[in-house]
Parts: sequence; C-alpha cells; structure tokens
Amino acid sequence: MWDNLALVTLVLWPAVILTAALLNMLFAWTFSWSELVVDYLVGVVSGLSFYFGTNGSVSGVEHFFLMVSTGLFGLLKWAGIAALADPQTLFLVSAGAVIGATLLTAALDHGALALGNQMSVGGGLLSALIFPLKLPFALVTSAVGLLLGIIGTIVGLANRKGGFGFLGGVLYFEWGLPGLHATTFGCVVNVFAGKMSSVLGHELYHSRQYIYLHDWLGVFYFTLAGLWGLLSAAAAKSFSARYFYAAHTSREFGNPIESVPYRRWG
Repeated sequence: MWDNLALVTLVLWPAVILTAALLNMLFAWTFSWSELVVDYLVGVVSGLSFYFGTNGSVSGVEHFFLMVSTGLFGLLKWAGIAALADPQTLFLVSAGAVIGATLLTAALDHGALALGNQMSVGGGLLSALIFPLKLPFALVTSAVGLLLGIIGTIVGLANRKGGFGFLGGVLYFEWGLPGLHATTFGCVVNVFAGKMSSVLGHELYHSRQYIYLHDWLGVFYFTLAGLWGLLSAAAAKSFSARYFYAAHTSREFGNPIESVPYRRWG
C-alpha cells in the first residue's frame, strides 16, 4: 500500500489533514471551505514527501522534505531511529499525532482563552501542558520564529514597550511597535505591533494549523493562499492588497489560511 503513489498522495495524507482541519474549525465553531481546499493541496504535497521519503534509496533532500511534512517524526526517521523505518509505522504515528494533538490543543486552548488573555499562574501551567503538543510539528518555522523573537526582545527593550510571555502553549514576543500586527511561526508568536492579549484567539488558531499543515503553512501562505486571497477579493469586487495576508471578517474571500481566525476573532 505504501508504494502506491496515488493512494498516499491523493487519499491518505489529505484525509489526515482534512480531519484535523475540521476538528480545528469545530472548536472555533467557524467553517471555511476555502481553507479546506488549501489543506487538501498541502495534504497532496505532504503525501508526495512521504512517498519519496519512505520508498527506495532516500536522499538527504527527500529526508528534509519528509521532516517538513511530518515534523519531529520525519527528523527521527532521518536520524535512523529503527522504530520509524517502516512506512506504515511512521504514517500511523505521524497521522495519529496530528489528529490527536489538534483535538487536544483545540480543547485546551479553549480553556486557556477562558482563563483570560493575560499571563497567570493557571494560564502558565496550562501552557506548559499544551506546549509539548504543539512543538513537534513545525520545527523549521518555530526555529525561525524563535530567532525573530530574540530580535524582537532586543527591539522591545530598546523602545521600552516590548515584552514576552507564555500563553496557550506558545511563546510570544512583543516588539512594541505602533499599530497591531502579529504572525505565528509554529509554536512562537511574534507580535510586531500591539499586545498579545489583543490577538490571542486568532494566533492560537494559527498555532493549531501548524500541527496539521506543518512547515508547509508558511510556504502556501505566501504563495498560493496569498494569490487566492487577491483573486477572490477581486471576484467579490472588494480588491485590496491586504487580502494577500488577511481575510474578510464575514464573507468567504481573502487568504484562506486567515479565513477562520478573521471571521471568528477579527
């Protein structure tokens, strides 16, 4: 079965990602068909990476793309962990982790939001529980986010308006710049402008998207999803360059990855 390219790329991995995405939407109580289209396409790319990363003589490049598509589990296979050498085992572990972690973090994030949008003892303890569930899935993007966060800490110290903390299982860094703008990088949120308290629900949704889209989220966000945002806004006669990275707050157009969080939290 695992040497069947069509089955792995067009059915199995897309099914895993779509299941996780629907669970994420269920807890947000907001549905987006446009995000599901992008989710399916990421599933196809993940399936291709899985197929070529588990069949035949696997090169370093193929190992890398398998890691991008499965996170820690692909990295462990690359490192030669015998328990993950079998494609079926690797798929079951990776797929089970994606669906299970999405379900658990969606429920726990709901609790984190109920505790408030500021750092607290209860919120910190809950974050410590959530963080290991979000960490394994987008290793490259999380590393980039952390590096940016270090820069943000320096900027925040310089302007005396920055800060950092730990909420909803993500590390966040406030740069202290004017306005309101934040970007999630795996399990790290860089709040370039404004405060984390203003964007918590929105960014936690993105942190869960990284569980099932892995490092492909950023790749698709700034390419296909961004282009979709511009074209869909033009088709809705509401064209604006902002829809490359944003979505409408009540209608189904704009960047599909932003569709649910914009409609749910703005």
